[in-house]
Amino acid sequence: MDDADTSVWSFDIEAADHGSLLTQRYVMRGLRNGLRSLMERMPPEKAETFLEDRRAQLQDGLRQTVKGIKRTVENR
Repeated sequence: MDDADTSVWSFDIEAADHGSLLTQRYVMRGLRNGLRSLMERMPPEKAETFLEDRRAQLQDGLRQTVKGIKRTVENR
């Protein structure tokens, strides 16, 4: 799998009762080569913690992106 093909980001916008509903998705289909190499050198428990931390960072990034879009759209 090519590094460029490892993740997919998408947005859906739907009409809602009092505005719009914005949904952002992130799907990780595989590990990037550099990340895979790094994790292969880690003890299993450290690799698991690393993935949990990465997942938390991504979730926070998703929330911040959606908040930023909302703020921009509402201030037009």
